[in-house]
Amino acid sequence: MGLTSFTGELVMYVAILAGVVEALNIEPGIDLFADALNDCTPDKYCCVNREKGEKIPGGPSCFFREQSILYFICWSPKGSMTSEILVELIVELDIRKFVNRSNNSIKPFLLLDGHDSRLKISFLQYINNPATEWCVCLGVAYCTSYWQVGSSKQQNGSYKIALNKAKQELVRKKEKFGLKATIEKTDIMIILNNAWRGSFACTKKIKNQ
Repeated sequence: MGLTSFTGELVMYVAILAGVVEALNIEPGIDLFADALNDCTPDKYCCVNREKGEKIPGGPSCFFREQSILYFICWSPKGSMTSEILVELIVELDIRKFVNRSNNSIKPFLLLDGHDSRLKISFLQYINNPATEWCVCLGVAYCTSYWQVGSSKQQNGSYKIALNKAKQELVRKKEKFGLKATIEKTDIMIILNNAWRGSFACTKKIKNQ
């Protein structure tokens, strides 16, 4: 659900959606109960309404080292991390100039668990390229809870509770307004955002784990 610094601060919100075809209406989500700002041209509608609490909220931004870092959404057949997604993720950080590469003697550091997606050629080529070099440390396989900062039983438990609560609240709200009481694909980001804020976004809990 995100990248976290060693200090426990949130760096980037990450959502991996299950699917083969990327659906642009699912990625930002649609909040049925938010008022749309229509005083704009059609081509500007999505941009104007794409913020927290608005019609097309997308994912949350993280504020780290005096800069706002937008959310990152990607797709994989099983909704799990792949080597290709891992490359896209760190490329995104490089594009956003999250990493200061003005000093060639200092390399950005990334701590990962020992999943085999970290050992595929596409990832290894990128992190070993002199122009985009990263110092990557792989922890022992099958010990995810030790190597993923913020991924503790408490945080995962809080997330599951918050996720269930977000689903229930959305269904109840739909019933109240006479809408079909089902979870649609365009509700995914709305639910994930609410669950994330009640779990992995709690920096204080991450630092205390």
